[in-house]
Amino acid sequence: MSTERTYGEEITTTLTIVDEDDAAVDADDTPEVTIYIQGEFYESIDQGDITHQSTGVYSFTWTPIAVATYVIHWEFEVGQEEYEDDEVLVVVSDITGTSDSSEDGTPGGDDEPDIGEDNTCTVTATFYDGSGDYMEGVYVRFTPLKSDDSFLDSGTVVMEVTASSGSDGSLSLVLVRGVKGMISVSGLGIVREVEVPNVATVSLRDLVDLGEDLLTVQRPQFKRLPRRS
Repeated sequence: MSTERTYGEEITTTLTIVDEDDAAVDADDTPEVTIYIQGEFYESIDQGDITHQSTGVYSFTWTPIAVATYVIHWEFEVGQEEYEDDEVLVVVSDITGTSDSSEDGTPGGDDEPDIGEDNTCTVTATFYDGSGDYMEGVYVRFTPLKSDDSFLDSGTVVMEVTASSGSDGSLSLVLVRGVKGMISVSGLGIVREVEVPNVATVSLRDLVDLGEDLLTVQRPQFKRLPRRS
């Protein structure tokens, strides 16, 4: 299961255990929970912080420390048999914040990037509303992920970049080539992990197609147990 949340938001994560007849069942003991960030260990949740809300329902509340992709890993036993389940959580920035683009949707300023144009890629897009008119104020945000690709010969890429579409619906976003990050588009439910390609320009659509969809609609996080005769 994958869900999206906003950075700084307090999150309640819930596990529901049911059997094949959809009847709720308790674990033998309080489940164990481990959280990973970008594939690396982040923390283990104290079992005392996990609430047993009702039969088969366990939850805990926490606050993510950064914009990133998290995996919440549950382990538990029912009838002395071991089970596990994962939830993917994508934490994004508040896309209603201030854009660093100019009024026409292009990044502010006409100066060449300090790193050089040969090392950057310009992402372009044009947005329309349902009636076919230009859509102004659509936000696109790229957040570098913690990875070896963020460390360049000349320095480290650490800051996210945001731009919004102008009155003509157009938008452009300048990104450092080769950097992996999370790109999100306001109002469309699009969140992808992508690697900025080694080209001068790329359309937003093509860039999104390169990434993995982290918000695929999933069924609620019910852990079903095998039927016993």
